[in-house]
Amino acid sequence: MPLTANFLWSIKLLRKEELRPQGPNPQNLTTYTGLFSLRDVGENVYQFTLPGKGGASSQGKIDLCKELPCGGQTSFNMLKQPRYSADGTQCVVAEFSSDDIGKVPLSYVVLVRTQSH
Repeated sequence: MPLTANFLWSIKLLRKEELRPQGPNPQNLTTYTGLFSLRDVGENVYQFTLPGKGGASSQGKIDLCKELPCGGQTSFNMLKQPRYSADGTQCVVAEFSSDDIGKVPLSYVVLVRTQSH
C-alpha cells in the first residue's frame, strides 16, 4: 500500500513501453498488503474492487477491448506475484496477450499510485 493516505491505487491498462523499471524494494510503499479483486464479467470486461483509505473501497469496470486492439484469440493471465516498479508508483498484476502472436503480452493490467484530493 502507498506510504501516505494521500496516495491511492487506480487501475489501468498499460503497454510495455509505459511500464517503469522494476525494483526489489519499491520506494514509498508500506509493507501492508491490500486485497483487490478482478472478475471477468464477459466480453473482455472485468469488474474490479480496489482497497481505499480507512477500509473503504472503490469499484469499476475495465473493458480490455475498448482500451486495446482485440483481434483474434486473446489470453488474460493474472500474475502469481505482483511486480512493483522501483519508485513504487506501479504494480503489474496481469498480462493481456494475443494468441495470434505466440502469447506475447500486448499490455498489462497495472495498479497505478495516484494522489487523492
